[in-house]
Amino acid sequence: MDKAVSLAAVAPLLIGCTAILGDFQVSGTAVDSGATDAGADAASSSADAAADAGSSCPVAQQCNGACCDPGAICIDNHVTKQCAKTCTSNNKCPSAQCCTLLADGRGAWLQPGTVPGGQACRCTTGVECGSGACAPAVDATGNPVGPYICKANDGASYTGCHGLTTCNGGHCCVADAQGNEFCAVQCLNSSTCGAARCNAYNFSFSSCSGPKACGP
Repeated sequence: MDKAVSLAAVAPLLIGCTAILGDFQVSGTAVDSGATDAGADAASSSADAAADAGSSCPVAQQCNGACCDPGAICIDNHVTKQCAKTCTSNNKCPSAQCCTLLADGRGAWLQPGTVPGGQACRCTTGVECGSGACAPAVDATGNPVGPYICKANDGASYTGCHGLTTCNGGHCCVADAQGNEFCAVQCLNSSTCGAARCNAYNFSFSSCSGPKACGP
């Protein structure tokens, strides 16, 4: 009788141990192993994604298999690709470099002569230009849409007129708020300026009456 009681008392413990062992055995089956592996894979994927994000390079900075430094972009001058720092005006560049006007309107530090067919240097005032003239860039139809670039000081359409009183082709020598003097088309309103605008300028350098001309 004592033995029967003893076995009856021990039986639940044996069953519990078997259940525990069963749990350990189940954890090694394909079902639980898959869940564990999936968790490990997810953690690994997250770690990889974080690493990729940390080492990713913005598209504009990808250049010949390298990544340009922050503040620089990859320039394709149709001969080679190179990293160049962005800029808005020549006064932001080292003296030996030009804040070259790019096709998308941005500027980048490039050595003069880098771009085949010539390059325009962005400027804010004429002191940044060898000619002393900083004037609006024009679009394909001649509209002065900007930005300002270094130009010749020769009195032609939307070039400099510093020291001149007349311009070619009936244009007027005007000065903007920065003191840039250039030859512009006089206007009454923006409807005659194409993609540009009819702005008020200083006409004191001109033989025209003003007060407005087409500009950026």
